[in-house]
Amino acid sequence: MICTLGFSQTAAPTQPVRNAWDVISVFSGAYTDVGSDFFPNWGQGTTYEQVDLDGDTALHYSNLDYQGIQFNSAINAVGMTKLHIDIWTPNVTPFEVFLIAGGENSITLTPAASGWNSYDIDLATAYPNRTLNNVIQFKFVKT
Repeated sequence: MICTLGFSQTAAPTQPVRNAWDVISVFSGAYTDVGSDFFPNWGQGTTYEQVDLDGDTALHYSNLDYQGIQFNSAINAVGMTKLHIDIWTPNVTPFEVFLIAGGENSITLTPAASGWNSYDIDLATAYPNRTLNNVIQFKFVKT
């Protein structure tokens, strides 16, 4: 997933090379994406657009308070081990990343300012109480 929490003028990092059957892609130019609503109307103050960054398309969320990504149908992520996210932000505001599947757990990320930050989040450690056979949403919350 490529996500900008500000606006970068540089392309996102190259996506890790993995076998297509080992990837459930939410938003990537490198793999086939699952259907998703990147801006569900949850009453958030966040604004959203898709932008072109040197030939890469990125999700651009501004004024982040909270933001969800709603999947068109539940994702079965059993057997998956990592959640890979690329983030660019102009400031160092920590935010929580929630995985929502029969409840929700979150982890807090604090990206470095004005540069791309790549995360490979261990699903079992970060979201120990979630059953991964019914993932319905991700949520991002400014802390």
